[in-house]
Amino acid sequence: MNNITGSLFTDFSSLKNLEELSLFNNMLKGNIPESIDGAKNLKILNLSSNYFNGNLPKNIENLTKLESLELFGNELEGAIESNLGNLKNLSDLILSYNKFNGDLTANISDLTNLKFVQLQGNKFKSLKGLENLKSEGLVTFDSDDINLNRKYKNIKFSNTRMADAKFEDLDKD
Repeated sequence: MNNITGSLFTDFSSLKNLEELSLFNNMLKGNIPESIDGAKNLKILNLSSNYFNGNLPKNIENLTKLESLELFGNELEGAIESNLGNLKNLSDLILSYNKFNGDLTANISDLTNLKFVQLQGNKFKSLKGLENLKSEGLVTFDSDDINLNRKYKNIKFSNTRMADAKFEDLDKD
């Protein structure tokens, strides 16, 4: 822990060459600013283990070079309205232990480079966006929430190899 406090700066437009923003395990709070898409070359965004709240900014979908989106352990909430399918280079999607709800957007299945997904500890109504995942590589889906395991036991993953899945009740056909 670095003990950085306060909120995230709000003007990312001057950070066009920034490739990595890692503020993991601090005491930052407030919203993730809408201007986050000003960091056009961002590849790694790790704001995990802070106190960020509010919704995931919709325009995060404009960070098309993003490879890793790590937001676990915050107080982010609401439905994810971003077109995460635009993040074609994304390999790590870590949204666990927030307060996200609603359906996981269907366009997430367009993420062909997705390798690692953590969604546990949220209130998603549906993970159907993962049904037709087009990722060609190994995909690790991590869920340690027994309620999610039971709730989504009927999801069938196609064209994707799932490893380390903890969906004990997942149908195998």
